[in-house]
Amino acid sequence: MSETATQTETGTDARLAEWQAGVIGGVLGGVVMAVLYSAFQPSFLTDAVPGIYGLDGAGGIVGWTLHVSHAAVLGVVFAFAFDAVEGAEWRLPNTTAVSVVLALTVWAFAALLVDQVGIWNTGVAPAPASFDVTLLGFVTHLAYGLVVGVTAALLR
Repeated sequence: MSETATQTETGTDARLAEWQAGVIGGVLGGVVMAVLYSAFQPSFLTDAVPGIYGLDGAGGIVGWTLHVSHAAVLGVVFAFAFDAVEGAEWRLPNTTAVSVVLALTVWAFAALLVDQVGIWNTGVAPAPASFDVTLLGFVTHLAYGLVVGVTAALLR
């Protein structure tokens, strides 16, 4: 009589889908950015972000919520952009490089166009001053990119 052994894999190496890793990385990166803005330029979250949506005077909770929501969406954009890179593997150096480039591109676009239009429309600050055309804006977006890239690599 012959016996056949079957091997069953029961590992717990569950990985998230790309977009899920992007959302979580985006939220964590957005929180890091919001903490930095709250510490060094709170008016960005209390006035400028809500003001872009016509919610003048809504305050910090609204600003935080909107900012972290944007960050989550951009985390998904990162996941799709990363998947579009031919042959890219979800490893730490790769995800971090792509997420930092994307974050700094968003910073340049937001600082030079979106913030300007939003601020001019809301009167939060005198034009052409922008809350984000600063070293702080650069640093916060760089931090966002690093957090997204590291998180995505760890979750994938």
